[in-house]
Amino acid sequence: MFDSTRTIHCGIAAFALGVSGAVEAQEAGDDAIIVTAQRRDQRLVEVPVSVSVVDHVAIHDQGLREISDITSRTPGLTGEATGLTVPSFAIRGISTASLGVGGEASVGVFQDGQYLGRLESSNIPFFDIDHVEVLKGPQSTLFGRNASAGAISIATRRPGPTFSMDASLLGADPRWTEGRLALDLPASDRLRTRLAYLHRSIRGTEFNTVDRQHEGGDVVDAVRGTVVAQAGPLTATLIGNYVSDNGGGFPSETLDSTLSAIGSLPADPFDGRHATDAPTYERRRIATANLQLSLPVGSSLTLETITAYQRTTLDRQFDIDGSSLPLFTARYRGYRDESVDQQVRLQITTPLVTGFIGGSWSRERIGRTLDASFSDEALLAGVTFPADSIFPGQPFFSACEGAISTAILGLPCNPAAKETSVANGRYDTLSAMGDLRWRVTDRIGLTTGGRLSLDRKRYAYETTIGSSVSALLYGGSVFVSPTSGVRRYRREWTAFQPRFVFDYRFDDGLVWASASKGFKAGGFDSARDTTRVPFAPETTWSLELGYRHVSPALTYSVVGYLATIDGYQMQVVKNGITATLNTGKVRSRGVEGEFLWRPINRLELSGAASWNTAEFRDLVTDAGDLSGNRLPYAPGLTLSGTLKGTMIDRQDWALSAIASVRSYSRQFFTMANDPDEGQAGRAVVDAGIIVDAHDIRLRVFARNLLDRRYLIYAIDQGFGIVANRGAPRTVGAEISVSF
Repeated sequence: MFDSTRTIHCGIAAFALGVSGAVEAQEAGDDAIIVTAQRRDQRLVEVPVSVSVVDHVAIHDQGLREISDITSRTPGLTGEATGLTVPSFAIRGISTASLGVGGEASVGVFQDGQYLGRLESSNIPFFDIDHVEVLKGPQSTLFGRNASAGAISIATRRPGPTFSMDASLLGADPRWTEGRLALDLPASDRLRTRLAYLHRSIRGTEFNTVDRQHEGGDVVDAVRGTVVAQAGPLTATLIGNYVSDNGGGFPSETLDSTLSAIGSLPADPFDGRHATDAPTYERRRIATANLQLSLPVGSSLTLETITAYQRTTLDRQFDIDGSSLPLFTARYRGYRDESVDQQVRLQITTPLVTGFIGGSWSRERIGRTLDASFSDEALLAGVTFPADSIFPGQPFFSACEGAISTAILGLPCNPAAKETSVANGRYDTLSAMGDLRWRVTDRIGLTTGGRLSLDRKRYAYETTIGSSVSALLYGGSVFVSPTSGVRRYRREWTAFQPRFVFDYRFDDGLVWASASKGFKAGGFDSARDTTRVPFAPETTWSLELGYRHVSPALTYSVVGYLATIDGYQMQVVKNGITATLNTGKVRSRGVEGEFLWRPINRLELSGAASWNTAEFRDLVTDAGDLSGNRLPYAPGLTLSGTLKGTMIDRQDWALSAIASVRSYSRQFFTMANDPDEGQAGRAVVDAGIIVDAHDIRLRVFARNLLDRRYLIYAIDQGFGIVANRGAPRTVGAEISVSF
């Protein structure tokens, strides 16, 4: 357990006032905040869903650059971006636990209504973003597949009616440079275009003393084009995105003192140095296209469609053991994920009924090759055998003792052994859904919704085991499950996910009670015993009671919830390889809330709080009975607060200051809840100064101002615990211009 800072929750609670603060007001006032949580434009005060909103003002003021930056500012959302392509996000303690080509997410990530799919493509850079909505609890009826724990919905900015330009340059230490450009290029009132570009270069903060390279950084180039065209009553929106990432991966460092000493380093995860024999990297390309059509059909109906395409390619490598010895390196090459989605909704707006009915279809093709590389000499160091049974009177011999071991074991030790697995899948999903609010009285509404889904999946898997003494001694293979030829699997799941909501509206508030079901289809994990490759679906039932108040001076909400999950799909580590299995029943319960308060014109105070107990109810493993243990990445208490004040407000310029604090209680990274595989409570402070002068803005900022030390990863991979630290203090400045 690593406790680099003492978290004083009482002081933070006094600052945050015990409720959450992700909602930032728009210029029109808090009562005009528009969200699309129910797949249609609504005022926040009308939405009977636990939703938190982070708008473009907050994103710009606080320098939020990816989903992990909003986790601490959103009640119920936790987790870390452990590399570009393996984020660990959880909503109410329920995480995106399953990765690989055979499993899918519990937390769905959507951009402009398009499902971004797997972990490998969901952690995208924020640029030219209008707002982000985080919906807690099952959202299958509203968002479709893989939103059984909740959904993160990202909305990009739309073209404006006149020419405009937004540009910015950022420089920070350590070694972070960034440039952004966005242009509105209207051709006419009925044809508008917006182009946006991002370049970001961040040098990694972890120095590999073996290859003398910094790891953990990223060089990203991203471009987006948006065209909105109107032809009579028809509105068409075409959005294209391309992201190129060349990242330094997720470098982990061994905390085993013996292995660290071999690399001539102490077992210190906070000194910015590690020694690994293999470089760590992630090279990712994402391309998406999204065509949206909206056509009014009469006075009360609107037909809406989304046709989307997504392709992700990836090459990544990790040194699993985190040491300078060639114990185990995993390279995922040839990764490709290609999907097509079609959504159709008929929006209904009448005095008595509002909502939608519709359906969706998607097809995904995905594949990857995993190379598990290791050295017999390193893996079998210290392993000896009694030769006396073969050669009477002879002493013990080492497993890799040259001619003796070759003669006895039948083959020499391999200094560069490799085990390769190839997996491919084709997944089809077909669903019909609807969500309708029935107006009972002027103040009372009843929402009934449901989704009927069919998931049909095909999966193929094959391994090639290279020659090695280790494989011989371990029963045929070390890291991957051996096969004789290609193994093929087919599975099909049908499920119905209902949703019921009762709401009562006040003039400036809303109270609601809801019951909803979430569903995530089963899948395949060939890293497990190949006789049990398919794993079962995950089903969630959630009850929720909430209240929201919205006014220009004060906006707040408080929500209580209880969720039970059957067949929870949990990612575990075995012999350094991640595998997915069903852990049985899980329960999540808690209270969360948020507020935004403007006591005077120049002062804003927002806060966030979440108390959560997410635990296994019936889990027995080789390590014993783990029932009652907390889920990974599920701290019991999270608090945050942000204070923004304008100190000088002249006619031609203004000076503002912003400070935020975010705090987590103890969290664990594995289901065993071993204190050595966790992080004690911590508090992190960010601060900034903003100068606005006409169309120019200067922002000076410090992230992790007090340079707190904490871990975001610490797991025993089979070679002792390997760990990765959170980002150290970063200080920088950004200048932006708009006209």
